[in-house]
Amino acid sequence: MVAVYRIPPYFDKPIRLVVENGRITKIEGGDEAESLRRFLVTMSKYVGEEAVYYFHGLHFGVHPQASVEPHQCPNALYRRLIDHCHTSNVHIHIGDTAHIPGYPYFLHITGDIRTATFKVGDTLIHDRGHLMALDSPEVKAVAAKYPGRPGL
Repeated sequence: MVAVYRIPPYFDKPIRLVVENGRITKIEGGDEAESLRRFLVTMSKYVGEEAVYYFHGLHFGVHPQASVEPHQCPNALYRRLIDHCHTSNVHIHIGDTAHIPGYPYFLHITGDIRTATFKVGDTLIHDRGHLMALDSPEVKAVAAKYPGRPGL
């Protein structure tokens, strides 16, 4: 029997991933976290735990004005690409099966996190979706050089 897990494209409740040394060591949250946890357990049977819990990396947007409404851009995929570049967006990658012999698929789970609070050690990078680098005096000085353009 094949297990079927429904992981919604948008989560209603927060999920917390604890990542240590490039591996997901804990998944916390409600029903959606449990669905993700069950999915990863099932996939580990096919690709192994090393590959399925690999936290491939993350990146985030750097453009504070990267946002368009459906009436401005009717193409949903292109809108998503633009939103992906907004400073409030943190994009994560989970899984790695590039070197799994006998498994013909590439396990690559991605997620966009909006309004994330993200820390590296004690350094706050995002605070509820606000990219902290935007508060830097150096960044504000560069933005001030272009008063006719959208600002921070």
